[in-house]
Order: sequence, then structure tokens, then C-alpha cells
Amino acid sequence: MNTYLSHLAKHKNSFASLYQVMVFSKFSHFKSICFTLLALLFINHTAKSQTLTQTISGKITEEATGQSVPFANVIVVDIKPLMGVTTDSAGNFRIENVPIGRHVLQVSYVGYQTRQMEIILTSVNETVVEMRLKDGGTELEGVVITAQEEHGTPQNAMVLSGGRTLSMEEARRYAGGFDDPARLASAFAGVATSEIDNNGIVVRGNSPKGMLWRVEGIEIPNPNHFADLETFGGGGLTALSSHLIANSDFLLSAFPAEYGNALSGVFDLNIRNGKTDKRTHAFQVSALGVDVASEGAFVKGKEASYIFNYRYSMLGLLAPILPENAGGTNYQDLTFKINIPTKKAGTFSLWGISALDNSGQFAKEDSTEREYKSDFEEAENKQYMGAVGLNHRISLGKKGYLNSTLASSGSGISIKTSVLDQKQILQPESNIKNNLFKHTFSSYANFLVGKRHINRTGIITNLLQYDIELKQRQETTALETLVKTKDQALHFQAYTQSLIDLTPNFTINIGSHFQYLAITEKFSIEPRLSMEYRLPKKQSLTFGYGLHSRVEPIYIYLIKNRNTSEYLNKDLDFTKAHHLTLGYQKMLSSTLRLKVETYYQELFNVPVIENSSFSLLNLNQSWFIDDKFLNEGKGRNYGIDITAEKFLDKGFFYLFTLSLFNSTYQGGDKVWRDTRFNQQFLGNLLVGKEWNVGKNNNNVLGLSVRIAYQGGQRIMPVDFDTSINNQKIIEDESRAFEEQKPNPFLTHLSLNYQKNKKKHRSIWSLQVLNALGAEEFYGYEYNFRTNTVDKSRQTLVIPNIAYKIEF
Repeated sequence: MNTYLSHLAKHKNSFASLYQVMVFSKFSHFKSICFTLLALLFINHTAKSQTLTQTISGKITEEATGQSVPFANVIVVDIKPLMGVTTDSAGNFRIENVPIGRHVLQVSYVGYQTRQMEIILTSVNETVVEMRLKDGGTELEGVVITAQEEHGTPQNAMVLSGGRTLSMEEARRYAGGFDDPARLASAFAGVATSEIDNNGIVVRGNSPKGMLWRVEGIEIPNPNHFADLETFGGGGLTALSSHLIANSDFLLSAFPAEYGNALSGVFDLNIRNGKTDKRTHAFQVSALGVDVASEGAFVKGKEASYIFNYRYSMLGLLAPILPENAGGTNYQDLTFKINIPTKKAGTFSLWGISALDNSGQFAKEDSTEREYKSDFEEAENKQYMGAVGLNHRISLGKKGYLNSTLASSGSGISIKTSVLDQKQILQPESNIKNNLFKHTFSSYANFLVGKRHINRTGIITNLLQYDIELKQRQETTALETLVKTKDQALHFQAYTQSLIDLTPNFTINIGSHFQYLAITEKFSIEPRLSMEYRLPKKQSLTFGYGLHSRVEPIYIYLIKNRNTSEYLNKDLDFTKAHHLTLGYQKMLSSTLRLKVETYYQELFNVPVIENSSFSLLNLNQSWFIDDKFLNEGKGRNYGIDITAEKFLDKGFFYLFTLSLFNSTYQGGDKVWRDTRFNQQFLGNLLVGKEWNVGKNNNNVLGLSVRIAYQGGQRIMPVDFDTSINNQKIIEDESRAFEEQKPNPFLTHLSLNYQKNKKKHRSIWSLQVLNALGAEEFYGYEYNFRTNTVDKSRQTLVIPNIAYKIEF
């Protein structure tokens, strides 16, 4: 592995500048900041105020067809006397003069399943609700959801097992969430983070590179700043705006047929529509950066709306006063959506997300301070990612709707590294250029086949374009080209699935996914099946099975033989896996849920190197590979996930998760070993409380703490004698992943204060990762000064203080 990239995975100097302005070396400083913030929170909280009210509006539609549901009953059930209305002929409703705060909204209509939703009303603008009712002859008990989030029931009705909804409101309220969907997911059972300063997640023993990211139904590149620098599939921090992301789904295994090209998990994210009652704006300043956001109707009284958020890094703003070793680290991102409903032509929406990053490092000028290889290196890194799509959704009458999207997405990374030679002259070490673009047409039809049968059938056509050049210095001073190509290829997917209520209490989803990649001329047909059986006393059983496949990083297929220039890996098949899950859920009370899920994954067709322990299942971060791979590897993940979740009730909530699992693989040498990600156990306890404060309880103070204890990831043992003789780290691949990192014990903290005024809302927040300063172990590196192999350890406390005003 390139030494600069290896250095990122150990000493993190490229990211050090990212966190220098946020890390406290002395806890006395940290405490003073906390006390100062608390004092600010309570300034004038007892000042004279009036009880503030707000409006709830929205639209009720059918799950299967998207048709409006007229004359449905919409009631705020937690207010006495009850407040409510019926929807009009177009399914719209509006409830005015509702006190701000959290409320439970219930929607019911004869012939449909009753649903409940917990919503948050703020003083700035009205809360807009879109609820879909499922047709059913027997009414089932409503599921309580928070912040327009359905706890335990994903937004996508096709998901019956192995998934849940997540909201960005939780990402701020939950300690450790850090306004990041990936970090929020790490609090869930079966999910582990890789390291404190990296948001790559391990789902049930699978590599982060197996994750599928979708926005508005379209697969997008890794949506993180500094993506894939330390871990393929991870990054430094999310490029997604918490201000714009709507309630979305996170799936862990046995995905429905519409999800393809995924092995480990799925983030299925949506961007919310801008509100149309009035134009509102937001400004936020934090240690991470400065955000500017706005939303509203283009024309007052019309339904067409816009919403956007732009962020520029605080490091970029502070660049003139940062130390030179900051390496020019900065980043920026933009997320937007334009929504245009029409009377007869359906609804059009234009959405986009983009990110730009710069980072690097300098060699240490003082030769007496150079200890490790990274101290001799200089590097320049430039990255970008983006996606833009035009979506059209049109009703097909009482039988269903058609949803189509044209989109373009892409990502690029350019890393140039040099190293000082014995004459103190910088010599080129490596060059990485990896530009990937994808042009997508996706379309599906959602049909009501019968009263208890919904079918969804669709296609996804991707034109892949890639411009890749990978160079690395070998024995001489010249850079040797390992991959150089500029070409394009087709990636095609198709699926069909049917959601069928066999009885009022027994639902199945049966379907199949097809995938074809022109680079390798390989295809995969993947059956999918999931079931949910609802038992008496608020219990349910779920089962899921799926055959899944994943395209490996494109550069793997483009490696050439150095002598003949023939492609070595263009005959590789997809990496595949059988997923099996069995789950049990019981509502112990209206706000307390117990969930237990067991799973088994059998991976096969895994690319491995013949007679070697190497397997792409363990690929964490490595660009310079020049080997031929064979689809002869295997993998096996199995375990149990336990969740006890108290939804927010009277201001109190908690989440306890415990996961026990085993993750093994078989390389090209046919030996079964632990995978890099076989951490074996994960435990999380998150506890939080919200208080309504102020004279009329218009303001909210929230505090949450999360304690996480998990097994350490596994690493390659080092051959110490050989490493010292060669003056570089030499790993003993015959004992692959026999060594395990120490088990990290992490504590995260989140403190929020919301102050509602008639025309604005202000939010103070303090979020801290690793609040107690636990030390992390990153591996080994050779010390040139002492001629020893040293352990690389680091204590990183990452606080983010933010102030946000909405008006």
C-alpha cells in the first residue's frame, strides 16, 4: 500500500488539520467550553413569552397507487380536546393553531390500515406531512413514528425484514450521530464503525465497500468528504446535508428485488421537498463549517418549491491562520431539490448533491524530527463527487403510478505523493487518478394487481465511463504504470417484485433481480423472498432470503500483465452471497420494542489470489494491485442482533443493542481464517432526555450519552525481524488476521438547546465523539531513528460546537 495512504490509516496527519480546531488536549478546556455553552443556553429562558402555535398540513395517499385518499380522518390524538379534520377531495388537510412541540398524528379511513406518526412542530414554519395508507380489509394497529419516522417500519413498504427507518433528527439527537447517517447507523444492532475519525461502517462482518448508497432511488458514489482515502466505502465526514435529508431507510441484509449491486447494506436516502407555506432560511456556524440554507415556494400560493444547503469548511475559512502542516485541507458541498407538481403531467423534481475536497501533507523540514516513512513524504490530494437527477412521477389512475429518473453521477480522486531521498530531493512515489462517471436511466411501474397484491417492476440502465491511471515507483526512481485506461461500458439491472397479503396477518414479498456488466460480460439472476407474520399481542415474525451480487472496484478488472499488456481480470464474475434472516419483534408497550434477528450469509465467487491468503473480502484500502484474481474464494458471516428500544416518551428515550457474530473467509490457499472485520461482538447503550423549558415550555433542552464497546478489527501480524532488516513493515501473510486490535470503549455525547420565537428558532448544539479520550491502536510502522517497529496509537476527541438559526 502506498505509504501516504498507509499513513492515513495510521497517523492521520492529512486529517489532523481537519480536527485540530476541534480536539482538546486538556479536559479542563473542554469542561470550560461545556459550562460556557450551558450558561448561554439558559440566558433569558425565563423571559416573558407566549404559547406558540403552528399549522400541520399535508396529503394522504394510497401506498399502492399514489392516488389521494379523500375524506380520511386526521386527528392530533395527544391534545385534549382532540384537534382534527378530514381530508378534502384531493387528499389534502390542514390543522391550524396546534401548540408547538411533539404531537401524535393519527390517520384512518374505512378499508385502510390506521397509521400514527409523531411529528415535531417548530415556530418557524408549518409541518408538512405526507402519509401513505395501505389498503386492507382489517385495520391493524398503527405504528408510532418520530419526526415523521416509522420506528421499525421502513419507508419502503416492500421491505419486510432486515431494515429500519432513520432520520436526520435522530442523527443530531442521538449521541455519536454527528449529523451523519453512517455514524447514526453505527448505533444500530449489527453495525460497527471502523475508527473514530472515519465513518466507514461494517455491517454484520462485511466490508464497508459492499455498501449501496442511493439518493432519490439512484445509486450514487460514496457521499463522504475524503471518501475512500482510509477505507473504501468510508470517509472523514458526510457530504449529505442534515437539513435536507428526509426520513430514509437503512437495510442490513436480504434486500428486496429492487436493490441490486450490494452485499453488506443499503442506505436508501431521500431529499425532502421545500415547504410552500412561506420562504424560510437557515444559517449555521460550527467547527465543521458554515452552512447556508433556504426553502420555499417559487411563487406564493403555488406548489412548486425549492430547497438547498451549501456548506464551506471552517478549515478553508481559517486557512490563513492555520499551521503549514495543515496541508491546505478544505472541503465544500451543495445539496438541492426543486419540486414541480402539475395538474395532469405528474410531478417533476430536479435534485443534486456535490462535494469538493482538498488535502495533503508536507515532509518535515527538520531532519532530526523524521522518524517514520510519512515524515519524509509530501502529498497532494484532490477529490470530487456529485450526482444530479431529473425525476418524473405520474399517476396511472387507480391501478398505480410510473416513476422515472434520468441521472448523471461521478466521483474522482487525484493523489500525488513524493518522498525525500538521501540527498533530500523529492522523488515521485506514486500517482493515483481514478475518475468514474455514470449516466443512468431508471424507471419502474408500481401496480395494484389485486386488492392484496402490489407489483413493482423496473429497469436500471447505467453507462459507465472511467478514466483511470495508477502509477507506483518500483525498484527504480521511475514510476511504473499498473493501470491506464479510458473507456466506457454498460451496466444493466432489472427487477420485479410482488407484495402480497396472503391473509390480513401474513404478507410476503417475492421477486428477482437481474444484473449484467459488459466489462466482464457476466450476468447474475438473483431470487428474493421475504415474509412477515403478525402475531397476537403486538408480536411479529419475519424471514428473508436473497441472492445478492456486487461489482468490485472498476480498476480491479483493468489490471494488465506487465509483459503482454493483456487484461488479467476481465473474466471475473460478480462477488455473490446468499443472505438468510429470521427475526422476532414484540411491542412491550406502546413505546418500547424488543427485536431479535439472526442471520447467515454465505459468500462465494469471491476474487482471491491463487495460493495466497489474500481475498477482496478484506480489501480495506489498496490501489496498487497487479495480481490475477480467481473467483474461488468464500466467506461466511453469521450471528444474532438484539435491540431494546424506547421511543421518545415524555422526553425520555434509550436504545440498547447487542450483537454476537463470526466472520470468516477462505483465500486462494483454501485455508479458513478470520476476516479483517471479525470483531465478534458489538454493544451499544444510548440514553437521552428532553426537557421543555421556558415560561410556556416553548424551548427544548436535550441531552444524550452513548457508550459503545466492541471487539477490535483484525490486522496482519508483522514479521519484526524481516521488517527491521528491510527498514519497512513486512507483514506475515501466512498468519493473515491472526492479530486483533484492542477492544475500543467509546463514549459519545450530544447536548442540544432549541429556542422557539414567533418568527425564528435558534439551536445550540455540542456533539462530542470519544468524549472520555479513549486511545485507539492503528497498527505498526518502522522507526528510522531507533531502527525499531513501533505501535501507532492516538487519542482523538472530536467535538463539534454549532449554532443554527432558522427564520
